[in-house]
Amino acid sequence: MRYSPTGASHLPILIKVLQISNGPVLELGSGPFSTPVMHWLCLEAKRPLTTYENDKKYFEINKVFQTDTHEVKFVNNWDEAKI
Repeated sequence: MRYSPTGASHLPILIKVLQISNGPVLELGSGPFSTPVMHWLCLEAKRPLTTYENDKKYFEINKVFQTDTHEVKFVNNWDEAKI
């Protein structure tokens, strides 16, 4: 994975959407920016979060966020995601 300073341009919108919505959150594809932000915002708001990832590299990086309220699941094929 290569760091890109422009790689997190979506974060302000993502944060706003999480602040003005409620209920469970689904993340399809994890990342070095969005997954940690979503994890902490959902944890603070007591919202369940499920992250699906099909790239082993990103799954290995982000599985550390697995908790009772944040499921981090690997899928070989997106059709396997139980959504």
